[in-house]
Amino acid sequence: MIVLKAYGDYDYGAQTFEEQFDKKKVAKEMIEDNMKERTLLAEYDEEVHVQLYEFEDVDPDFIDFVRDFIDYDSTKHTNFYVIDF
Repeated sequence: MIVLKAYGDYDYGAQTFEEQFDKKKVAKEMIEDNMKERTLLAEYDEEVHVQLYEFEDVDPDFIDFVRDFIDYDSTKHTNFYVIDF
């Protein structure tokens, strides 16, 4: 399982990532370049930081369970995305 974590040094870093970048494309490029961390430059020169994690088999129900404990407003700033290729 591939997971991307996105955040910024300012408010709405994860939301900016969702709006301006293709998650699968970013993950694919990071894997191809053997990168675990990357900083992307958004439309108004905001930096969005992305970290790539690889996990062995994780039950999708567990991901849903964890998401129930995450405050919606905080996901605008820091969030994680399960990437399915």
